[in-house]
Amino acid sequence: MKNGVLKYDKKRTEGRKKKKILKTAPNVPPDIYLTEFLRQLFSYAKEQPWVFNMFVLMGQARRSGMPEEVRNEALSVDTVSSTAELIRAGQRSGVFRSGDAMLMSRCFWASVQGIMEEMSIDKTMDSPDPEWIVGILKM
Repeated sequence: MKNGVLKYDKKRTEGRKKKKILKTAPNVPPDIYLTEFLRQLFSYAKEQPWVFNMFVLMGQARRSGMPEEVRNEALSVDTVSSTAELIRAGQRSGVFRSGDAMLMSRCFWASVQGIMEEMSIDKTMDSPDPEWIVGILKM
């Protein structure tokens, strides 16, 4: 992503089968990272509408009943675990509320998934303020 906020951590994926882990750039607080990530995601998706459809496709592909090879590929993108790590860091620093970081991450991504699906249906829908979505994690 732009601005160097989002990085792919190849070193952390070595030895793991197809897991893709994201991490923050050094010295970027978790709440700022997630807010800017969403801002960039929504902006990019507005410029490239196929991104909305990719969220819909990946959401469908993760469901049971899909061909196993397709489902495994979709499940290999582990945004929930890496976001849970960010949430834990935010909890330690007092930025995010206490609670089950994995559950909070799933709820965060479920809200993003729903927004992307709605925006794939209604191309005129404005992007929500990323602060609203990150706000579900904050104190």
